[in-house]
Amino acid sequence: MDKLQKALGERICIARKRLGMTQKQLADLSGFPAHQIIHQIEKGTRDVKAWELAVLSKALRVDISELLADSE
Repeated sequence: MDKLQKALGERICIARKRLGMTQKQLADLSGFPAHQIIHQIEKGTRDVKAWELAVLSKALRVDISELLADSE
């Protein structure tokens, strides 16, 4: 598991929870066929394509740069 991938997943999880949204709600809002995809992204076990990141950032109401920010 890539460290950056895991950090991105954690940021997505934090943003989702900040909105009080479930993984299923985020998946539905983002057009993903199953909530398991969100689970895999948040755990850092699935790569996120650029278009997916754009859709997720819009659904989560955050800028892509916030999700990609290097906090170290």
